[in-house]
Amino acid sequence: MLRLKRYKGRPYWIITGTVKGVTIFESTGTADRSLAEQYRLKRERDVYEQAALGKEPEATFADAVSVYLGQGRGGRFLMPLLDHFQDMPLSRIGQAEIDSAARALYPDAKASTVNRQVIGPVVAVLRAAARARLPGATVPIVARRKETRPQVQPASDEHIAALLPHCPPRLRALVILMTYTGLRTGEALRVTAADVRDGYIHVQRTKNGKPRMTPAPDGWECPADGWGYKTTQGVGKALRAAHRAAGLPYHDGHQLGRHAFAARFLRAGGSLKALKHAGGWEKLAVVDAIYGHLEQAEVHEFMRRLSLAKPVREQTAPAQEIPQAIDTDMKKGPLE
Repeated sequence: MLRLKRYKGRPYWIITGTVKGVTIFESTGTADRSLAEQYRLKRERDVYEQAALGKEPEATFADAVSVYLGQGRGGRFLMPLLDHFQDMPLSRIGQAEIDSAARALYPDAKASTVNRQVIGPVVAVLRAAARARLPGATVPIVARRKETRPQVQPASDEHIAALLPHCPPRLRALVILMTYTGLRTGEALRVTAADVRDGYIHVQRTKNGKPRMTPAPDGWECPADGWGYKTTQGVGKALRAAHRAAGLPYHDGHQLGRHAFAARFLRAGGSLKALKHAGGWEKLAVVDAIYGHLEQAEVHEFMRRLSLAKPVREQTAPAQEIPQAIDTDMKKGPLE
């Protein structure tokens, strides 16, 4: 039997349940309970009629979402897409329909947001439907939006050294933590004194959901009574005040912390692959896209040092010595 359900943060009623072996999970497209109930009864009747006639209807986007979630996949970003596509047949979903969804749901979003919250999830759902052989399911060739990633501007060591004297003690400890470990501001705020032991900081929750362990900066201590900042916005406000007091151009927590850490790591001779592990990135391609130009600068400098070392020496023997040696060997006759 089908039933109506409301999800936190979503305006519409959702139909969910199983009828005649058919699993349904789709939006009613309305926040009105009575209208949603009428839609539920209609969908239940449709399923019974299709079962009686023995005709297999074409699967809808809602059907594909049910399959996708049934495989244990995450449902992040799916609810807005479910509201948009609702019972649209899978065979009708192509590039134009996906682009239309992006314009409707995220009209002012960057290309990276559209790729992450629209194109990626839709293609993943369609691929799951095709693998499950839902009627009408295909995986269209969909072009992702071209992302332009500006070059990062890490805060220099000189900038950070000039800023720290103007930071309150707990803010100073937070900046030192981020700039020597590469922790994001939100991750650093979750570190407590109990997480620091045996010279390591044990980060229980990171952006990608995986725990991290990183060496504690030399001489650094975690404030026993907490950071005093509840949000990253609060940290940003405090950093702006410290920059004004120091008479410095503003750099945010990412520039002072994660970006500065990456630049310092590469200057010290670390590779992008090593940086990936040190900073807790999931994919090397992401590290390369963000910091590859910094490593390239160090590669060029290393190449200059190699040439200054002159490992290849000029030939000091007279030119005629080489052919004479060859002539001597030839006069000895064939080898026995």
